[in-house]
Formats: sequence, structure tokens, C-alpha cells
Amino acid sequence: MKEMRLTQTQQVINTLREQGGYATLGNLYHLVDASTWATKTPNESIRRIVNGEPSPIHSERFVHRRLNLHFMC
Repeated sequence: MKEMRLTQTQQVINTLREQGGYATLGNLYHLVDASTWATKTPNESIRRIVNGEPSPIHSERFVHRRLNLHFMC
């Protein structure tokens, strides 16, 4: 059976779930395993995922509450 690769968005979502549904952006930078991402700026990719528009592929939405604290609802 072929192993499915997670998208960057799905990796961020899974990390937020593991943290109880919320984390600071700084925590996400350290917790998300971006070693397999083909990008030179993984922190910018994480920031874009949580601050950008919700992905049409995923029903989860990220909510920005307080300074630098992100929730998943």
C-alpha cells in the first residue's frame, strides 16, 4: 500500500490538534516538522497557512485571538 504524504496545511492542522487546538505562532515554528518541505522559508509557509484564507480542501479554520495565539475551530 502506498504511503500518503501529508500536505503542509495538514501537518499544521495535526500539530494544532496535538497541542489541544491552540498554539502560538512561535510554538508552531518549533513543533511542525518542516524538514520534508521543499521550501527555504518554512516559517513563512506556516504563517501563511494560519493567517491566510482557509483552504477549500479542509473544513478547519484558523482563528487569530490575542497577539500571536492561534486556535483551530
